[in-house]
Amino acid sequence: MSKKYILALLTAVAAFGVYANVLNSGLVWDDHYHVSRFSLRFNSLASLFLPTDLKGAIMVFYRPLIGLTYLFDYSIWFDNPFGYHLTNILFHAANTLLLYFITNKVFKSATVAFLSSMLFAVHPIHTESVSWISGRTDVVATTFVFLSMLAHIEFKERDNKIAIIPAALFFALAMFSKEIAVGAIIVFAMYDLIISEQKRLEPLPYICYGALIILYLIMRQAYLANTVVEMNFKPFTDISTIFFSSIAFYLYKFFYPVNLNLYIFEIPYKSLFLMAGIFLFATLVVLFIKKKRIYFFLIASFLITIMPSISGAFTTVLSPPFAERYLYLPSAFLCIGVAYSASKFEKYSKYCIIPVVLVLAILTYNRNELWKSELLLWEDTIKKTNHWYPKSEYARTLLSQGKLNEALKASEESLSQAISENTNAKSLSKIYNNIGRVYVEDGNSDTATVYFNKAIESSRTNPIPYHNLGEILLTKAKNERNNRLFNLKQAESYFTKAIENDPYLFESYLGLGDVFFMSGDLKTAESCYLKVIKLAPNTSYSAEAVKGLLRPEMLKVK
Repeated sequence: MSKKYILALLTAVAAFGVYANVLNSGLVWDDHYHVSRFSLRFNSLASLFLPTDLKGAIMVFYRPLIGLTYLFDYSIWFDNPFGYHLTNILFHAANTLLLYFITNKVFKSATVAFLSSMLFAVHPIHTESVSWISGRTDVVATTFVFLSMLAHIEFKERDNKIAIIPAALFFALAMFSKEIAVGAIIVFAMYDLIISEQKRLEPLPYICYGALIILYLIMRQAYLANTVVEMNFKPFTDISTIFFSSIAFYLYKFFYPVNLNLYIFEIPYKSLFLMAGIFLFATLVVLFIKKKRIYFFLIASFLITIMPSISGAFTTVLSPPFAERYLYLPSAFLCIGVAYSASKFEKYSKYCIIPVVLVLAILTYNRNELWKSELLLWEDTIKKTNHWYPKSEYARTLLSQGKLNEALKASEESLSQAISENTNAKSLSKIYNNIGRVYVEDGNSDTATVYFNKAIESSRTNPIPYHNLGEILLTKAKNERNNRLFNLKQAESYFTKAIENDPYLFESYLGLGDVFFMSGDLKTAESCYLKVIKLAPNTSYSAEAVKGLLRPEMLKVK
């Protein structure tokens, strides 16, 4: 095996090894949905790529290929987090390999390729993207951007017309993974005009890329046509401040990857970062004038690939508006820049970088330890962020571990802060619902009912508090003879309302099955239980539905 491939393999091994301690991690934050429920809602290719009329399945983003990776994982691992984490790590290792080959092709230097890939492999700024199952969007999108770029370079440098086919195919797959991939077309164009030997654009690949962008935008618009998102653009002065300060902030995060934070809702020292961001743009102009083409290309590519994520902070759509995972793809160009600069020291370059790589690897490994425990992660987050949302998630985690008093205290703090910050109604609804769940677990159904009703008053489209009220009334009907029929009717109405807001809420179908069984409507009860088995096969809910169907009374239903 040649030296080139040995070095490439070493970078991939480093990428896998530094994240190996994540493999036995559990579920964090949105992972609970993607592992436990996503594959049950989107169980076909059509439901991923084409418009759906299921209200409960409406998505804010159009990323069908990411959904496909969840379906693939689910087909092998079901709800075992190990396999999902393994997928993330393998994609990251693949990206490290691809970056090596891209850099080697462009710079014709195994040293630059090795150093840049090693930095990329172990950099702590990637922990959110790799260690968090739901962070895989950037990781997968980057894989296809790199594959497309490799094919594009093959076409450009060797005039291989066939290479346009994989370049276009991978470009499309990148867009179907995450919206940020659209900007790759500008990176390719800059490569053609600044880095390549010919220094000119060939129209054919860009005709293909442009056609695919149009097709992607049409499909995206059709898929998200029924999704209503309140954009709430910020004033122009805020936008310009966010733009420049966030660029400098992300650069700071890359070069000083300590004190990492899961939830960044604002940029600290905004004035300082604002001046630094303006200075960076001035530097870019100087590099262009001085014809420092390598550095200009790398910095400009960083800016182009981080720009879509920054633009999301101009609105209230993204939560949080700033995130370390947004640096995954842009950081590749910074890693190349650092490695290219280090290579100027020739034989001393590896001795300069190796200690840096070791320190970064230790930081990454240690950060991964926090991602192994949702409780530890949210504890770390609320220490660094004074915001109602991480406090609410911390309370939810405490509740899941049976720490009721602590969960109630954290929920009430989250509620108080959310109200003072004029948080939107949907968010308040979730907090009220969480407080209600604490009281349910504590055996205080009357107080829980009060909070579930407050959750409904805040947002009548939130299905969860309806379901929870149905569960309370169903329990009362089972345990109390007085008002049994009334409680069953009320439970039925709440479960029905929950299903109206989310047709895939199989828990409510299970509740309805029990309601109709107790009411004597065995035929309807049977259809409800069968619905649970259809929507949630191989889950504890379908097992409960089977138990319901196997009751002696149900076996007599024809």
